[in-house]
Amino acid sequence: MSRRVLSAIGLTLGLLLMWADPAFAERRVALVIGNSAYQNAPALVNPRRDAQAMAAMFQKAGFDVVSAESDAGIVQFKRAIAQFADEASRSDIAVVYYSGYGIDVGGINYLVPVDAKLASDRDAAVAAITLDALAKSVDKAKRLRLVIVDASRGDPFVPAMRQQAAAPHVADPGLAEPEPTPGDVIAYAAIAGTEAEDGDGEHSTYTAAVLRNLFTPGLDIRLAFGRILVDVLKKTNKRQNPLVYGSFGGGNIALVPAPSDRPSRDLEGEKTDYGVVQKIGLARAYEVFLVQHPTGFYSTFAREELRIAEAQPAKPSAKSPPVPGPIASLDGAPPVIAPPGSLPEVNSPGQVSLAQQELTRLGCFSGTPDGSLDAATKAAIRLYQSARGQNPSGDAEITDDFIAELKQRAAAVCALACPAGKIAEGKKCVDIGKSQAVAHRKNEDDQGRPAKRSVAKQEQKSAPPPRVTQQTSGNSGHSSVTVGVGF
Repeated sequence: MSRRVLSAIGLTLGLLLMWADPAFAERRVALVIGNSAYQNAPALVNPRRDAQAMAAMFQKAGFDVVSAESDAGIVQFKRAIAQFADEASRSDIAVVYYSGYGIDVGGINYLVPVDAKLASDRDAAVAAITLDALAKSVDKAKRLRLVIVDASRGDPFVPAMRQQAAAPHVADPGLAEPEPTPGDVIAYAAIAGTEAEDGDGEHSTYTAAVLRNLFTPGLDIRLAFGRILVDVLKKTNKRQNPLVYGSFGGGNIALVPAPSDRPSRDLEGEKTDYGVVQKIGLARAYEVFLVQHPTGFYSTFAREELRIAEAQPAKPSAKSPPVPGPIASLDGAPPVIAPPGSLPEVNSPGQVSLAQQELTRLGCFSGTPDGSLDAATKAAIRLYQSARGQNPSGDAEITDDFIAELKQRAAAVCALACPAGKIAEGKKCVDIGKSQAVAHRKNEDDQGRPAKRSVAKQEQKSAPPPRVTQQTSGNSGHSSVTVGVGF
């Protein structure tokens, strides 16, 4: 055989090996936008630096295309999105990162160019970019479609908009809960309706956590966002709760391929990953963990938790499990191999109790979370479905996916309905005779003036529930946490 033929065979085999390696086979592209120099609002210090650091990390990770824009006006912003959409349509992995001002107007999220002048809510539609438009730029990527938004920064445009008495929509600080299309994932620096902290370092608190964790070679992206969550919660003493909306598809996926030589074990990272999947508590989350950490101290516990989860008896159901909406579901994880003829567990006492607790948090249920699927619980499920614009189903079915959907909801969904003799106070129904608000009003009526004792404290107790349930508790660090990392 001639030397030329042997060389051709060697070259062919080399190319086949390269194409077999996902690091070579996948085309990865990224768009990075950081807006700091606002012309009609206070300048932001971090976004430009954050975007530059993110672009450098994408380049270091070997992305094929990294488009970076700083201080983008409306024209530049739109052009960057259009050009990137073309690149994303020919890619396997497409990631967009935005840092700057963001605002919620009438439930629509807008990202603010540096030249935007927002005197009223009507200006947003022409002077700003919708988050939906940015998300659509990654729609045609084949494997991973991710949008990272670090934009909940206490926007200065809100007061001016609220002064417009005739404005049909009220502008709110923070961002509204997104509704990503199936297969798309949107990561927020702070849960919908809350503000993100800039921090006192070189980068914002959230972006610093992203830079530390998202580009870890070989780390599943859901576990990476779990580490980001833990990182931000720790840095802010639980004042800021990042959240991922949507579900990553198709097994374990890393933003940066694993190195050919196995790295030394990251015991701290393994511990963090286990804590996150334990908080989620679903069988498929443990499977993702075991693919990432097949051996080690926590793998033993994960296998035992997985065995327990899979051993739970399944109850028959005539209907298919509900399709999850924009939630941190486990659809993208490797499927559980169930015995022939078995069905997903439905309406178990444990599932009902968890659902009752979440429905209580969302203002839809005022009973006792006792695990009983009674008439009150069924009514609460129908109330939740109606409030979400869904058609209430005749038979209440509580599955793991439904519980995960409830956990994903941050803001109160239902107007709390209380039985006779009770009144809504915060997130609970209390006896009218024990209500702080009623007692306070009675005291004012009887005396014609506010009581001398701690009026401010009483008013605080009787105030309506906040727009978002994740509230801090001073410096105690015991606020509730929502775990959503794209499972």
